[in-house]
Amino acid sequence: MRMYVNGLRQEDILRVLSQLDPNTPLLDLSWNGLCNRTAEELVQILRALPAKLQSLDLSGNALVFKTTARLVQILCALPPNLRSLNLSGNGLSFKTADELVHILGALPANLHALGWAEMGFGRKSAVDFIRILGALPVNLKSLDLSENHLGRKTADELVCILGALPANLQSLNWSENGLGRKTTDELVCILGALPVNLQSLDWSENGLDRKTTNELVRILGALPANLRSLDWRENGLGDKTTEDLMQILGALPRSLQSFNLSWRRLCDKSIEEFVQILRVLPVNLLSLDFKQSALDCKTADELIQILRALPASLRSLDLSSNVLSRKTADELVRIFSALPENVQSLNWSDNALGSKTADEIVHILSVLPANLQSLDLRYNALGNKTDEELIALIAVFRESALTELRLDNYIMQRPAVRAVYDDIIGFRAHNARQKETGLLALLVSELTPSLPAASSASHPAGFFASSSSSLQASNHSRPAYKCTLQ
Repeated sequence: MRMYVNGLRQEDILRVLSQLDPNTPLLDLSWNGLCNRTAEELVQILRALPAKLQSLDLSGNALVFKTTARLVQILCALPPNLRSLNLSGNGLSFKTADELVHILGALPANLHALGWAEMGFGRKSAVDFIRILGALPVNLKSLDLSENHLGRKTADELVCILGALPANLQSLNWSENGLGRKTTDELVCILGALPVNLQSLDWSENGLDRKTTNELVRILGALPANLRSLDWRENGLGDKTTEDLMQILGALPRSLQSFNLSWRRLCDKSIEEFVQILRVLPVNLLSLDFKQSALDCKTADELIQILRALPASLRSLDLSSNVLSRKTADELVRIFSALPENVQSLNWSDNALGSKTADEIVHILSVLPANLQSLDLRYNALGNKTDEELIALIAVFRESALTELRLDNYIMQRPAVRAVYDDIIGFRAHNARQKETGLLALLVSELTPSLPAASSASHPAGFFASSSSSLQASNHSRPAYKCTLQ
């Protein structure tokens, strides 16, 4: 659930929080100017959070402007049962190593996931950074260290830094750290120092473009053998031939279940080459990301071939930002009828679906897989539809398996639409209750860096995915839930 409290009076914020369902598991308070509130006010806010809150996003709130003593006071007010916290983009690297050790010591002892991105830790000495990492909660399973300029460290320093990570860490976001400046031998050593239990790694946008095919094969071969989730966007695939790509992708860990293959130039490949590339992916793949891959350049028949070539095991598929609205409604019906029948999560956001008539959209949605549990339709310009038309779209999923339908905030602020949404998909609806018991288990057991909750802190959406509604007053929004392993 996303809350906008910037500019609200303290008593209004406390009133809204008191009206939240005590079982609310996810709350996003990112980019709310919380640094402008006193430490005492922030303590009041944190103590008013839902009793069973599991995940909290406080990113982008410039908390660096609070003294260390005040930050400790604030963090000590966090719910004791909190499992996931995002502090990214708060400028805390400007604190000294001693101060950061003190601050980390105030975190809940049972914290399992921490967002610590965009902090500039590359400015710290390796010795100081190792001390800081040593103060992390011992039970931590997921850590986001993206955009920290860690590529400035020597390979030996990075090996020591990775060795200081919590022993039981399962998920690490190491993206956008400029590691492409390292030699292949150095990268192999660095990857060899990753925690032995690591299951999820985000290594995207590290500038490996200048590495040859053989070098990339060596680098991928150094990944942990039991890795389940890998994000490898923007890392040297752009100019590779189909043969090169098949060799590179063939070096992926066979245990891999989630892979991000977002790549604009993929559409330059012929349909035969495209299908060849898909067929070398790990056979047990559960989640595949195709966002911003210019799939609109392919014909409807070609897209059908692509979807039919996807691994039969696939459960989660991201097709966002592919301008699929350029296809006719009849073509989209044919295309989505070809989705693997076991797909449970589909991201179809940012595809200009609103350019179709309401009747056409209803027809398209009606052919989605029967087992679908999560659907993202945000950023599709659906605001031009009437309340009645939007209600008809939501009604497609009545009595279906769907437990999450993500729509834009401005749509969810329409009272008539929201009422129907709450009746069919909302927190107390039958659909939502089907998966209520599975949400917290997923939150704790699948703490991967590219969960919907793990986008860059530089984006107002924060580390955790916000739900389909915003909140400035009393609101019974259901928690965000997305069945992906990304």
